[in-house]
Amino acid sequence: MSVRIKLFSAMAILVFFMAVAYLMSTQGYMRSHLPALVAAAEQMRLNPNDQQLVQIEQNIYINMFHVAFKVIGGLTIIALVLGFWLSHMLTAPLHQLTTAIDRIGKGDLSKAILLTTRDEYGQVAEALNQMAANLAHSEEVRKHLVADVAHELRTPLTIVQGQLEFIQQNGKTITPETLLPMQDELIRLSALVNDLHHLSLAEAGKLPLEKKLTNVYELLVRLKELLRTEVDEKGVQLTLSSGGEDSVLSIDAHRITQVFYNLIGNAIRYTPPSGQISIHLTEKKIEPNHKDFLSISITDTGTGIPTEHLPYLFDRFYRVQGDRSRHSGGMGLGLAIAKQFIEAHGGEIEVKSKVGVGTTFKVSLPRNR
Repeated sequence: MSVRIKLFSAMAILVFFMAVAYLMSTQGYMRSHLPALVAAAEQMRLNPNDQQLVQIEQNIYINMFHVAFKVIGGLTIIALVLGFWLSHMLTAPLHQLTTAIDRIGKGDLSKAILLTTRDEYGQVAEALNQMAANLAHSEEVRKHLVADVAHELRTPLTIVQGQLEFIQQNGKTITPETLLPMQDELIRLSALVNDLHHLSLAEAGKLPLEKKLTNVYELLVRLKELLRTEVDEKGVQLTLSSGGEDSVLSIDAHRITQVFYNLIGNAIRYTPPSGQISIHLTEKKIEPNHKDFLSISITDTGTGIPTEHLPYLFDRFYRVQGDRSRHSGGMGLGLAIAKQFIEAHGGEIEVKSKVGVGTTFKVSLPRNR
């Protein structure tokens, strides 16, 4: 029941009590004074007297004043009781909300608002609980961000430092094979810094895009050929199909290639041998603007992702495994970058997954017509 309906109901109850009080007072007055008035009228008919008429009028006015006073007093008491009940009904949940807001403002995000009403107050409480949960998750991400960056930087730096110390202690001529591990780690460091830079630009809406007309289907054909070695080594089947839609879009081909390379690479990594990965292009309209989009879905028959992880899948440094090992699959930036690159093109990316069945990523890119 909404607050408006509660107020309307309270006013209706008050009007009902007023009507009942008026009827009862009128009936009571008529029942108690009607015989006397009839007798007085009969006496006046038999023996007219102006003095008696004046006296009767005065008695009627006095009695009506007493009745009105009682009625007003009774209605005042009813209105006070009803007003107290109504104010308590409206302010009690408001007090809970203000207390919770003050607690959230002080940084205490651990306690939820225990307000289960189905009116506007309940909706506000539910929104505040959701906001507190999101803030708590953001705070947790913030706490882990420095640790994640330090971890990703520390590992290659440790390897480079170890190699340099070995070279210094050995005192021999440096061979290309000795420098190769350091070069690999420096490439990894450079990739991490570039990814963080691009992600920050995209989140700030300042990512430069070099858009030009590109055939997305042909782009995916080239990417499929590029990943053929990984597909064959893993023993999975990768298929690409299209419903015949026009796949020429104005996009930054380099950025979009990076997005699909990451998505298809993840599908290959988490799909067991003899599994299947399918890429399919379809037409899509997104409400409410009825805009035309080209939808590219990437479906695998891999291990799947637990439902509780899906809302955070596109957060930076987020890993489903909860494992910080550098051999667990990546740095946790790929999906965050993919989401920002797609949104920079005015598109959207969504994911559906079921553990033991597989995962589908769907990318929708707008047509510029």
